[in-house]
Amino acid sequence: MGSTLINTPSTEYIYEPPARERVSLLIGLVVLFVLGAVTVTYLPGWSIAVKVLGWLLALAAVVVSFRGGLRVTPEVAMYFAWVAWALTGLFGAFSAEAFWLAWFSVLQMAGLVLIISTFISNRKGLSICLGTFIVGGAVLGAYSILTGEFAQAEAMLEHEAGRVAGLAQNANTFGWQMVLVTVALAYFWMMPSKWPLARAVILIAGMLGTGAATILSGSRMGIIGFGVFYVAWFWFCYRKLFMRRVGVTIAVILFAGVGTYLFANYLVSSGAAGRLVAIADYARGAGDEGGGVAIRVQLLQKAGEIFLQHPLTGVGLGNFGFHGGGEMLAAHSQYGTIAAETGLPGVLLYFGLMVVLWWRGSRLAKYSQDPVVRRIGGLSQAFLLTVFVTNWANMITWEKATWIVLAGFVGYTHTVWGQLRLAPGPVAGRSSDGVALVST
Repeated sequence: MGSTLINTPSTEYIYEPPARERVSLLIGLVVLFVLGAVTVTYLPGWSIAVKVLGWLLALAAVVVSFRGGLRVTPEVAMYFAWVAWALTGLFGAFSAEAFWLAWFSVLQMAGLVLIISTFISNRKGLSICLGTFIVGGAVLGAYSILTGEFAQAEAMLEHEAGRVAGLAQNANTFGWQMVLVTVALAYFWMMPSKWPLARAVILIAGMLGTGAATILSGSRMGIIGFGVFYVAWFWFCYRKLFMRRVGVTIAVILFAGVGTYLFANYLVSSGAAGRLVAIADYARGAGDEGGGVAIRVQLLQKAGEIFLQHPLTGVGLGNFGFHGGGEMLAAHSQYGTIAAETGLPGVLLYFGLMVVLWWRGSRLAKYSQDPVVRRIGGLSQAFLLTVFVTNWANMITWEKATWIVLAGFVGYTHTVWGQLRLAPGPVAGRSSDGVALVST
């Protein structure tokens, strides 16, 4: 946080020393919860421990609220509004039991977003959250290596049994979590460091590891998301520096060239390449030898039909499977499922909260004079773009890990944006829409 000029009664401007960033002692509970959500939340028994931590955090949030520290951001308000609107789907639900099971789950997820965004209000808190994410990713990788899953995947690259699922118990979930860990690694790449070379070596090793793990998961949306994120990260955070600084230009070209070569070479030699080719084959009418593509397209089409039949309230949370005509309980698409189960208002609220975060991240990237704040704003956009692209064939409704990252960006950007708008305008002038251009 840089120094800020303040207006004194004598109309003179003086430098106010930047306030020291503090985090609540309750951040320890957040660390344990995040670590559990990334690693063991899908394991029977251990998932109960994660839920207990979640309830402890909820209790802590109640205490914070009584002290006047609970922050309800626009994103959180929209999430709870979506949960409330979803209740209208009960009237058209085929199974009330399935509806209430799904509804209470999304209510808990809304509480998770509220709690995490409350406790993460500055860069230190965000760093702790994303740092814990990286530790969780290391645990996932270590488990897969020690149990022989990585070796099995490399030895059986052409077979479905060779996909790495790890502690996530699902290969697609594992692949997506590797993308989320990559987002956390990118965050620390942009942070100031006393040992930049050592940090670069560690983070590059981590990025190579998440890339290899994503490929071995065989998750098509994980692999696509991995590539989309790197392109988006460069575009939103470094494109303006690319041609201005020779060192940055050379580093980006070298990193992108070597990284793309290693990723593509490993991908081509893996069974995951065939899964990606299956998408292209289906698109050009050459069949669906890779399996699953035609089924998922049919599910998405069915979701569209259900949405057109029930455009206002949908058929109720958890009820797509009773109308989809298949074994899957969801459309295997976030867009399709939300549209079919909660209607158009549900779509606007659910995805609207992500649009709000996108808007705030873009404002920070444009108006803050702190380069780190600008890049965090750009990183939040890169993360959201990755989510938007992969949501066509990915489900994040029940993914605690995804919402933890999103809530971390919500909490941090909300605080910094508030500081930016409240800063005195005469310091560096104001933009055309009234936003003060000042250091935060």
